[in-house]
Amino acid sequence: MNALEIIAVIFCFASVIFTVRKSVFCWYAGILGSGLYVFILLNQHFYAGTFMQLIFVFQCIVGIMNWRHNTSKNDKLIIESFDGHGLFKFFLLSCVLCVVVSFFLINFSDDKYPVIDGVASSLALAANYALSKRFLQNWFFWIISDFLFVFLFLIDHMYLSAGLYMCLMGIATYGYFTWLEDYKLQFEK
Repeated sequence: MNALEIIAVIFCFASVIFTVRKSVFCWYAGILGSGLYVFILLNQHFYAGTFMQLIFVFQCIVGIMNWRHNTSKNDKLIIESFDGHGLFKFFLLSCVLCVVVSFFLINFSDDKYPVIDGVASSLALAANYALSKRFLQNWFFWIISDFLFVFLFLIDHMYLSAGLYMCLMGIATYGYFTWLEDYKLQFEK
């Protein structure tokens, strides 16, 4: 545990709290937290996680634009939902991404835990993409990814980051139910 990890944890935690509240500030905090985690994970030889954090920075910029331009007339964020077919396709694409990333980590890197890193990072990328598009189901992908990151960080003795991701799992569960309630309210008027 070092000062950089502490600061990154604070910004990542803030990002998720802002996300649950559907505040565009989630993306700004995400840029800072992810930017710091690039250096932390690179130092730990978690290459998929490092690459994921770089993509998160880009996705945060896209998220800012999407959320600023996709609100209702009363300035509330409009939540979308995959239909069954769309969710199945998204799940399959996420699985393909997990296999491809893990394959490259196993064969072309010295990543300490290539499969866990590859799967957790791929699911987090899928979750962040679904979040940037405001899909309710993004929270399911976050919960699974967060669980895998808790395991990864525990076996690598990164206890502060493991604690963060345990909290993020709980917040993601709360976020799903909060967004589900708001999603249902969109159709009541």
